[in-house]
Amino acid sequence: MQALVGGEIDVAWLDTASSTTAIRTGKVKPLAMCTRRTANYPNVATYKEQGVDFDQWTGWAMFAPAGVPKALVDKLGEALRDIVQDPVVAKKLLDWGITPDFVAGEEQAAINRRDIEIWKKIAKDADIKLE
Repeated sequence: MQALVGGEIDVAWLDTASSTTAIRTGKVKPLAMCTRRTANYPNVATYKEQGVDFDQWTGWAMFAPAGVPKALVDKLGEALRDIVQDPVVAKKLLDWGITPDFVAGEEQAAINRRDIEIWKKIAKDADIKLE
């Protein structure tokens, strides 16, 4: 962000949370959104809408160490869902440029598995060696 705002680079891929202030103050201009438009920037078209074959949603997730009992994971998930759905918290997240969506553990695990395969293919196509 610092390099972009400072003029050292001309373009960057940024998450909305870290770029929202710079966007709102006019220091950077959003050019495209991944996967879907957001409530914060409804007029910013997606890559696909602009003819670019790139569709990779980014999001944040909470993880726990392997072996944590399912009952505890479920309880943490319920608490996180309640927090994200709280109107005060949801508004604050939106203010920061974060879409307050809750994705349950099994669904998130499936997303992670899919994303790993997507990024492996991108790395392979770009001839990036994974070590």
